[in-house]
Amino acid sequence: MKRIIFSILCLLVAGSLAAENDSSLFDGLYLGVGSGFLRYETTLSGNGLAPIPTDPSESVDIESDDFKKTSITAKAFIGYRIFRNAGIELGYFKGFDIEETYCFTDTNDECTESRGSGTSVISSSAWTVKLPTTGLTATVIGFWPINETVELFIKAGGIYSNVDGDASERIVGGLVPAKPPAVPLLVLPVVNQDLNSGWDGMGAFGVNFNSESGLSVRAELEYFSIKEMDEPWLLSLNAVYNF
Repeated sequence: MKRIIFSILCLLVAGSLAAENDSSLFDGLYLGVGSGFLRYETTLSGNGLAPIPTDPSESVDIESDDFKKTSITAKAFIGYRIFRNAGIELGYFKGFDIEETYCFTDTNDECTESRGSGTSVISSSAWTVKLPTTGLTATVIGFWPINETVELFIKAGGIYSNVDGDASERIVGGLVPAKPPAVPLLVLPVVNQDLNSGWDGMGAFGVNFNSESGLSVRAELEYFSIKEMDEPWLLSLNAVYNF
């Protein structure tokens, strides 16, 4: 984070020199919307999302403990250039369809349609884990104009993220061997908890392609230091309107 802040200071100095005689750059308020891809990795066991046997003497295994997902993400932001080479920015993003489905495995690590052992084997089709994620960002941003159209930028600040963990099991049959009471066809919720809700650090860099109309196109890569995730990042393409 110290390196990011130092880089912003360097960009502010260099940008002010480059834009001293450039009247085409925008000042003031701007709004932006975009979409992209959110990528993060984590482990199920580390977040309490792995299946837990009903009997402590039993072993319940699934095909992997890793959660790796690239999700379509929508985002919006509002910013204000205090002067041409520095500003502040607030943003929001939401990831969609952040879920993975795992099969249960037997002693040979082969997928099986049941879980458990002994007299409490349950016919189960899958273990599904969902991690819906939203984030609110607050950053300082520095701009470095290359010419009248193109400018680089770098950001540093914080992210208030909300990561909900949900793990569920789809039961497709009864106990094996059968014994009362019968187990109906259902989706059994196992875990539903707030994995992360708080402030963490973040940084970003990208490029703006400006036009005289006030519209800009922004390509951006953001990195979030969310402690429950392994180096998550968001790559996005955005449309910006400069007032």
